Amino acid sequence: MGWRVGMVLALASLAAACGGSKDDERFNLLARDRDFSNGVADIDKVLSFYAADASLCLPGMPIATGAANIRAAAQKFGAAPGFSIEWEPTDASVSSTGDLGYIKGTYRMTTTVSGQRKAMTGDYLEVWKKSGGDWKITAHFFHAGAP
Repeated sequence: MGWRVGMVLALASLAAACGGSKDDERFNLLARDRDFSNGVADIDKVLSFYAADASLCLPGMPIATGAANIRAAAQKFGAAPGFSIEWEPTDASVSSTGDLGYIKGTYRMTTTVSGQRKAMTGDYLEVWKKSGGDWKITAHFFHAGAP
């Protein structure tokens, strides 16, 4: 009977440790997203967060897949005078295996048009995959809010 109690306690400890690990991965994913958002002024840094076969969908543009197409789309989209973007996560989750996750939230982009600052707000979704111990974006979608 003693070994059964020991086995139950060991399994309970293992389950608790796994739960903490998922929470740790969620925290790591959010930290990675924060690093990503802090580097948006540097296109090479931005591209380092994407997997080689990732896709990016920006408002009013076709889906760009692969580093070269993502670079071109991001440069075209961010070419407007006074362009800036900020985003705020509202939800994040990591799979039970700890290798897939998503972050969704809201964003605000601003540009200068005819000397006036214009803002666009909306929602975004990032799908992340852990590869080689590092989180990489595999799909990134922006959805413009209502005008």
